[in-house]
Amino acid sequence: MLYQFLPLMMSVYSVQLLSVATFFGAIFCFAAFCFKSLYAFIALFAIGELLVFATQAPVNYVCLHCVKPSMRPLSMAMSTVSIHIFGDVPSSPLVGILQDHINNWRVTALILTSVLFLASGIWVIGIFLHSVDRFNEENELQVSVTDRSNTIPLLGETTQKSLINL
Repeated sequence: MLYQFLPLMMSVYSVQLLSVATFFGAIFCFAAFCFKSLYAFIALFAIGELLVFATQAPVNYVCLHCVKPSMRPLSMAMSTVSIHIFGDVPSSPLVGILQDHINNWRVTALILTSVLFLASGIWVIGIFLHSVDRFNEENELQVSVTDRSNTIPLLGETTQKSLINL
């Protein structure tokens, strides 16, 4: 009976790891901007960033395991492009607009760091979503090893005929 629930529990563990790491990373990053000491800021922010970026491997795991094996390269490409389009591209102008309105870097950093708490909440919602692990599905485009009907050498007869014509 337990073996039926084990795959479901294993798929939930990676999402739980994402939510916990993001939440604690948000706490450390938020706390770092509350301190005026440079040493406290560096220590707390380094721990927070380590926890936030530790989620990249489980995200890649989820991206690879939720698609058929033939679609894995496309899945990773879409993940990378999405990260850049929704993260890198709009972040600089949005930070500038927010800083222009608030005119206080500490408050701006605290507001932007609090977005990580929202991300952690989204990962928590992901715990309750049903997922299908497609890691071991057969690839429909794979050529079987026993299918040898089209194994004519490329340099067989054509090479000999071309040498005779010379």
